[in-house]
Amino acid sequence: MENLIEIPVFTPIKGKRRSSEVPDSLRIEIFRTPTKQTKLQDNRSYLTNTEKSVAYLKSKLKVEPSKIANELKRSRKSINDFLEKTKTTGNFADQNCKKGRWPKGSIKLNERQKRLLRSWLKDGKLQSARQCYIRLNKIKNLPYASYKSVNSYLKTIGGFVRPKLKSLVSPANKSKRLNYCNDYKDFNFHKVLFTDESSFQLNANNLKMFRFKGRPPPKITKFNPNYSIMVWGGISHQGKTTLKFIDGKVNAEKYQEIVMSKKTEILKLFNKRGRWFFLQDNAPCHRPERVKQFIKEQLSCDLIPHPPQSPDLNPLN
Repeated sequence: MENLIEIPVFTPIKGKRRSSEVPDSLRIEIFRTPTKQTKLQDNRSYLTNTEKSVAYLKSKLKVEPSKIANELKRSRKSINDFLEKTKTTGNFADQNCKKGRWPKGSIKLNERQKRLLRSWLKDGKLQSARQCYIRLNKIKNLPYASYKSVNSYLKTIGGFVRPKLKSLVSPANKSKRLNYCNDYKDFNFHKVLFTDESSFQLNANNLKMFRFKGRPPPKITKFNPNYSIMVWGGISHQGKTTLKFIDGKVNAEKYQEIVMSKKTEILKLFNKRGRWFFLQDNAPCHRPERVKQFIKEQLSCDLIPHPPQSPDLNPLN
């Protein structure tokens, strides 16, 4: 019988019970695990590391590939393909490209690679070192560059930053702001209700732009459309209103509905306090005369004009 070996054992000492005697030899069958062969689409099969080692050493001893295939019980084409690969690469170890590691590349970037990176960064087409690395290695006829090399070069010329948003005030609006401050510099705002609408983004913008060393930070960028929600509210020295959540865009009619929904709360803040004022900005839904007249009649108050491009003059903002 194949795959059987005889293991000699010691004979029992005399005087022991017959049931404890062990036969002189045991016939044990050795279990051999069959070699697993994974088939490819073109009827080839992968070789294990052990089979690769055997095939490589046998080829160095000038054994024919057909004999190696018969000994390993593999197809002749699999052996031939493996031996051809070892001749060109000189290595038959598995690559680590699918294990989450960055592939190895050149240590330094050449002048063409640096020029391409600088031109892409000036155009603002890339927002991270990873995007630079991927795009650079898609260019044909260029040596492969490692991620570390690309990232190190980017640090020498600048870095990615979030752009600052800055509103530019026109000369005409600057004059209106100055006149407003002069007119109300001695005004008592204790009886003023400051109101405004504001949108809140639930997803913060994380886009970055590249800033070259020695240059001012970028101030203009294209933001992704993020989901936002709009609310209306009012604050004063006497107290505050609850927030009103708004669906969709606000026009003149919808703005009047918002004010009417908070009429009871607003009048309660200024009940028996005499004359009081309502302040709003110059949003398109606030400008119509019918809206201003509606607020005066429903809330029995006066309106304070607000200069354009002046969110800093409203404490609610």
